[in-house]
Amino acid sequence: MTRRSSTTLRRILLSTLFISFLSGIWFVLIFHLKYSKLASQDVSSELYGWEPETNVLGTNNNHHQYDDVDENLVGSSSFIRGGVTHDVSEKDDAISDTDSDNVEDENSISINNEKVEITSSTSSTKSTEVTPAKHGQDTDRLYCMVPFIWTPKYLPSYHAIQATWGKRCHILRFMIDPIIGDNEVGYYNMTLASDVIAASKHDNLKLPNDVVVLHDMKRPWHNCPKSHAEDGSCRNIWEKIWRAWVYVVTGKGGSIVGIDDGNIGNNVTVNTDAYKAEWFVKVDADTWLFPENLSRYVQSRNWSYTQQHYFGHVLNHRVEDRGVPIVAGAAVFFSRATLLAAADSFQNMSMENGNQEEDGTCRDAYTGTEEVVTAVCLKEHSNIIADPAIDPNGREFITLGPVDGDITYNRTAHGEWWFWEGKKRFPCHDDGDCIAYLPLAFHGYKEPDVFFDFEKEFYGSVMKGEEDDSLAERNDNKVAARNWDNFDETYEYFEKVRAAMKAAASKEEGGGLQVSINREPTTAPQTNRLYCMVPFIWSQKYLPSYEVIRNTWGKRCDVLKFFIDPIIEEEKGNFIDLRSRNGTDFVVPEDVVVVYYMHRPWHKCPSNEEGDCRNIWEKIWRSWLWIDDNGDSDLASWFVKVDYDTYLFPDNVKKYVEEKHWSPDDHHYFGHKTEQGEWWYWKNKPRRHPDTGREIHQCCGDFPIAFHGYKDPLWFYKLEDELYGKKELPPGVRDKLKKYEWRNYNETSRYFDRVRKARKSIGV
Repeated sequence: MTRRSSTTLRRILLSTLFISFLSGIWFVLIFHLKYSKLASQDVSSELYGWEPETNVLGTNNNHHQYDDVDENLVGSSSFIRGGVTHDVSEKDDAISDTDSDNVEDENSISINNEKVEITSSTSSTKSTEVTPAKHGQDTDRLYCMVPFIWTPKYLPSYHAIQATWGKRCHILRFMIDPIIGDNEVGYYNMTLASDVIAASKHDNLKLPNDVVVLHDMKRPWHNCPKSHAEDGSCRNIWEKIWRAWVYVVTGKGGSIVGIDDGNIGNNVTVNTDAYKAEWFVKVDADTWLFPENLSRYVQSRNWSYTQQHYFGHVLNHRVEDRGVPIVAGAAVFFSRATLLAAADSFQNMSMENGNQEEDGTCRDAYTGTEEVVTAVCLKEHSNIIADPAIDPNGREFITLGPVDGDITYNRTAHGEWWFWEGKKRFPCHDDGDCIAYLPLAFHGYKEPDVFFDFEKEFYGSVMKGEEDDSLAERNDNKVAARNWDNFDETYEYFEKVRAAMKAAASKEEGGGLQVSINREPTTAPQTNRLYCMVPFIWSQKYLPSYEVIRNTWGKRCDVLKFFIDPIIEEEKGNFIDLRSRNGTDFVVPEDVVVVYYMHRPWHKCPSNEEGDCRNIWEKIWRSWLWIDDNGDSDLASWFVKVDYDTYLFPDNVKKYVEEKHWSPDDHHYFGHKTEQGEWWYWKNKPRRHPDTGREIHQCCGDFPIAFHGYKDPLWFYKLEDELYGKKELPPGVRDKLKKYEWRNYNETSRYFDRVRKARKSIGV
């Protein structure tokens, strides 16, 4: 987080919490009943209709006494994220350069000069080899699909891709029209055996086994009348895209023709490609791709290919007339779940009026704006919305124009146009440094020779510091593969990319290479990392809860920290002030933060009747300030304050924000909303669920976020055993749990069955 965004977070935390404190509303809940939000007491009581006077959880005589509503019950779990809202959208025929008919993109982003320092504890950085990411290799394989025209004019691009970035894809396929050739060598139809044989007599028309002929294509690319070409009605890129994805999923509508060493015209039977990778990208032939960075990108967001993800460089200029943001066609990424949904949509869409331009509906069309129809189909069929590939500071992972041009773009200086429409401002839009350091793609290279220069920059002689007479060396000792436009800015950015890629490769290999970039933040937050903050008292009474939390739900937080008062109880009745000299011998665990500046003691309150000794509010606001001041705000994107007697489901928190399509850069403050009055628990809540019509007290959701009210921490092991099937418990715990029985046993058991079934349905 930059200092600017860090200050924003501090203002949000203080103003939101202070206003909430004064008004008595501790949670502004965006009430999403599908997930059941936060159960405000033990779930077995809530299922049946809880009565506060009889809040006995089980038959072991463990009574749960509730603290005041403004501290524990309502404060069981509250979530905060502050930042900048960003919307995203699309540009149609100025985006995708897949076919010769497509026009070039003109867009730009800016970058700031920053010194990059690289140090290694084991070897020289010049000898560091950058290889495809290995972490998660079995589950993050990338399928690269390149729509292509097999004609001598474009074959240099095929060979350049094969020799450079294509070899780092797990699977590389070129999807071509059935008609190949040109006016000089003639045109050949690869659906006709005679033409297959005739084409094989031309060396440059032989089709390798990474080329798929989409033999059901209806629209030609090679003989479009000029009158049609001028108005764009001859462009067939949309048909090629949807047929290509249907082939990948079903194996139908295409074939691989193997012609090598006289093996002419043999059809090779292939298994469906959809299960040979987990992630899929449609990438233009004039796009440079970083396949290994895809794995790093999705892992940094804790994404699974079983979830629906559709992402890339998102544009918004068609939202007004088409109702959807789109991913620019330079590089369009799908998870497998999205691919399957897309192919199903394409197979079932209307084929009527196919001779007409797209009209904002999901159907076959004679159009070059494949991005628009793809986005419309995904939304209509599965409510999948384009997700922008940007980092928390607004840096784009995909450039729409050549990187050495986009790098100088300044939003204010150049003015607003379709590229910026609907995008929220980030400082880098004007200040520079607006392209991600582990990029996914650079677009706009009609001359494939540039690909070999990129290979040198990021994988070859420049990256390794090797002697190479072909390199361009400047008077300032800056060495590059060519004299890039805006050379100084481009060189500095490439240095950052090389440093980040070396660091990522070294981490994956377990090496000692470290990279330091002089900027704030040094550690970028990951989109759905969750920071769990537990206000705590370090005393003999509560220490069992500390250990149990760490062994149960706490281990599923990305960051777990307990914030304690400076006064601790080392032994029963023996209090130590960690700020004093005799408190320095106490060893603070790594996941414990001492809030040293607390003014209100917890251990010797003069009067409990007035409540003036309770210091939870001071501890909360001081804890949030500590998180911001000490850089922890850069460790995650979502933050939850959770009581020690609350059982949290960190994985369901992430699912909740993902399915709401919330960005961590927007303002979100949510939890279990309550107001005092009408028995405060039900104040201003709907009587019945808006979807099911059932009474709300029966509506605990299938993907709960939290259950509150477990003063006895052994209940956490009970929940762990019920919902996660925990087989290994601390010695003696399982015998103790035999005495723990749920209240309203039948209702609770049925509810837990629903939760387990729901988790199983998504592969958890």
